[in-house]
Amino acid sequence: MDRSFDLSGKVALVPGGTGGLGKVICRGLAKAGADLVIGARNTAQLAKVAEDIHDFGGSAVTIEVDVANQESARAFVDKALQEMNKIDVLVNCAGMTLKKPIVELSLEDWYRVMDVNLTGVFLCSQLVAPIMKDSGGGKIINFCSMGSFVGIRTSAAYCAAKGGLLQLTKVMALEWAPWNIQVNAVAPGFFSTPLANGIKNNPESYHKLMVKSPMDRMGHPEELVGTIVYLASSASYFVTGVCIPVDGGFLADGI
Repeated sequence: MDRSFDLSGKVALVPGGTGGLGKVICRGLAKAGADLVIGARNTAQLAKVAEDIHDFGGSAVTIEVDVANQESARAFVDKALQEMNKIDVLVNCAGMTLKKPIVELSLEDWYRVMDVNLTGVFLCSQLVAPIMKDSGGGKIINFCSMGSFVGIRTSAAYCAAKGGLLQLTKVMALEWAPWNIQVNAVAPGFFSTPLANGIKNNPESYHKLMVKSPMDRMGHPEELVGTIVYLASSASYFVTGVCIPVDGGFLADGI
């Protein structure tokens, strides 16, 4: 059973691997045995994540990338392939949000959020899938959100992007199943990361969130790692086209 979750010999490409969740996921994948290729725009943060992985004997290389830019995404995938000779797993971690009421949201704001959260996943996955096909298959894991399922005030572009990503995940799973590529997603709930500081530091917002949270707390980033490793491993070979909420029961809460 343990070998089903072993990622030794696998190469995992992780764009957006320096965020609050991304860096913990990179660490978890490396501890499961994967060789990491981590991408982000901030080279200083990339270096810190790679150093952390190297400190416990893990393997990681870093490449600067802007996933919303087609040429940058193509260069990222090409360099990763040159470095590692294959790509077994793609974890699309890159994401951002921008809190504004709809009437104040500029078209530039809209495109910025959509490009990172949705177009970036499309570009990276479109580039990686043929590589996986040629090597016999692979795993693609996308990052959906609570905003894929429920509305979040002042987050129109983010919810639209994450809702679209849920559907994109399903279509990619259908089209690439014949290539032995399993495409799934996770939907993290509210985790204790720097992006959640606005909620944590606002007693009214935090109270409203806890009322809808059966476990009465935010998640710890490490609590997402097991689901990612499962979806990246041979244990989930017959799982594709699904989104797994890791939300402490948030979506299960009704009346």
